[in-house]
Amino acid sequence: MLFGGQKGFSQNYDSLYFQVFKNESLSDSVRIKAYGDFADFLTYSYPDSALEHFDTLYEFCKDAKRYDRLCAIRNSQGVCFAIQGNYAQASEYFRLAVTIAKMVKHDETLALAYNNLGNVYKDQDEFDLALEYYTSSMEIKKRMNNTIGIGNAYSNIGAVFDKMNNNDSALYYFELALKYLEEANYPKGIALAHKNISQILRDQGELQLALDHATISLGIRDSLGAVKDIASSKAAIGNIYYDMFFSSSPNQSKSECLLLAENYSKKAFDLANEHGFLLEQKISARQLYLIYSEKGKWKEALEMRNTEIALIDTLFNKENQKKILHTQFKLEFEKEKLINDIAHRKDLEKQEERAKLEEKLQNFILLAVCIGLVFVIVFAFFIFSKLKKSRKQNRIIAMQKEQVQVAYASLEEKNTEILDSITYAKRIQNAILPSSNSLEENLGNYFVLYSPKDIVAGDFYWLERQDKKVLFAAADCTGHGVPGAMVSVICNNGLNRSVREHKLSTPSEILNKTKEIVVQEFEKSDEEVMDGMDIALCSLHKNNDGTSELQYAGANNPLWIIRKDESEIMEIQANKQPIGKFSHFVPFTNHTMTLNSGDTLYIFSDGYADQFGGEKGKKLKTSNFKKLLLSISHLTMKEQHLELKKHFEIWKGPYEQLDDICVIGLRI
Repeated sequence: MLFGGQKGFSQNYDSLYFQVFKNESLSDSVRIKAYGDFADFLTYSYPDSALEHFDTLYEFCKDAKRYDRLCAIRNSQGVCFAIQGNYAQASEYFRLAVTIAKMVKHDETLALAYNNLGNVYKDQDEFDLALEYYTSSMEIKKRMNNTIGIGNAYSNIGAVFDKMNNNDSALYYFELALKYLEEANYPKGIALAHKNISQILRDQGELQLALDHATISLGIRDSLGAVKDIASSKAAIGNIYYDMFFSSSPNQSKSECLLLAENYSKKAFDLANEHGFLLEQKISARQLYLIYSEKGKWKEALEMRNTEIALIDTLFNKENQKKILHTQFKLEFEKEKLINDIAHRKDLEKQEERAKLEEKLQNFILLAVCIGLVFVIVFAFFIFSKLKKSRKQNRIIAMQKEQVQVAYASLEEKNTEILDSITYAKRIQNAILPSSNSLEENLGNYFVLYSPKDIVAGDFYWLERQDKKVLFAAADCTGHGVPGAMVSVICNNGLNRSVREHKLSTPSEILNKTKEIVVQEFEKSDEEVMDGMDIALCSLHKNNDGTSELQYAGANNPLWIIRKDESEIMEIQANKQPIGKFSHFVPFTNHTMTLNSGDTLYIFSDGYADQFGGEKGKKLKTSNFKKLLLSISHLTMKEQHLELKKHFEIWKGPYEQLDDICVIGLRI
């Protein structure tokens, strides 16, 4: 409770108000700062009271013509409403702060108000608006050369993409944030950036890199003595070592990984328990429950599970308890005020009138006591009956709660098993994709935009070198998610066999053979399987004169070429048939052409152009995809990659990603 109690709070408030704000001998600046600090102090514990004091301060500043303070006050009031969960009012006050800050040209508050609007919209999953306001805040901080502010803005943008499950974009912005925060030598922000990067890398299965960043974050937080952050970092490292235990090729042995996971999680739990950090304690308790279960320490595992459940209940009730305490404070304050008013009025009454009133009051009290006794007897009987019934209901509720907890634990375990299986399947699928080193060595000036709709994908990209030729493809198998991924493994194997076993190097011959292999695989089933693959397959051979010979064949997916210094796309049509069972199959057509230095080619699946979005929620369409590629064709391939990602996220907006995405660009 503030100032040691409710009564103490009221007395301290009166003292501060009288001595500082009411003291006209002090300068306006001193009075404004003192009263503003007091209102800020109330914000997070008593937002209703803070709002009233900010209103008083606003009128004072307006009369004193301190317009530079008005925008800051409106911004603080927006924070009060946001704490109460009233996002509509919070947004209104933040916008008022923006309007005033623009009028008085107060960039610092303008940037803060934009940032707060971004927070509001991020909490409501309005990601486009959140990104817009965070970006506006960042532009102001750049204008102010506020390096720490720029780094924090990039962190906020990364957090939005993280919440959207767009790991690649989140990682990009977290790394930008780290760059600026390191430049500003801001240890607290650097530690948080490393922790954010570690979390994304862990989600992507890059466990050693995730561990490196998490270890750096912990080292910085240790030097700062930030106890809560230290507990959070140790819990994160424990989680990474636990994931390494299940990794196919950890740097340590599995037993070492599990031991390190236990040690870090235990240290995090003990530190959080000692200082009362409930969220960090819950996270580490959950991790210890999983570790002890894995080691067969069932007693310790059960203890940690019970601790986790208790902490979940505590965290759930914490906000309600704060609201109850605040309500109690207001009631006590109003009660005390009412008593004082009554006493004051009684002092003004005449003695004779008071005597008559007291006589009537005594008669009324006597009558009330008699009536009250009757009600007490009836009420006691009623309470006794209710208590007996309530005890019975409590026993039933306790039994039902236990059944729900058991069912929840079982369901959570099954869900975890399924998610772990799909995540492991992603690692297997990633293993069949060409490595970045292989792509760099064989293609050179290129990009690959690859964004699965789910954890695993039906789209994949493929590369194989045969003598002086480089074969590469962008493929789209039927469906997405787990079914699409299973088809992609069969089709990938068909391409590999066509090249490695049958020694084929011409794209059309490779597709003919792959179609034959895929159909044979599916015909082994008793059920008729119509799944297959759309693909654009290229063969590139570089000549001694600086030109390159390109061969292409496609199943439904075309090849696009933008010649150097030209403003149109040359489209090479694919055969209108899939790799799979097809009633009117004809051999695939092989196209051959010469490319010059500076020419750019693109192959892709249909996921990018088929995405719903924009203001009217319509498909992007192939025609707009062409215009987009033409508009960015002058950029480097790396810059094109970033622009395609950025445009896709803006176009998609709040809509769900429709399909897997695979786009390959190559400049000769």
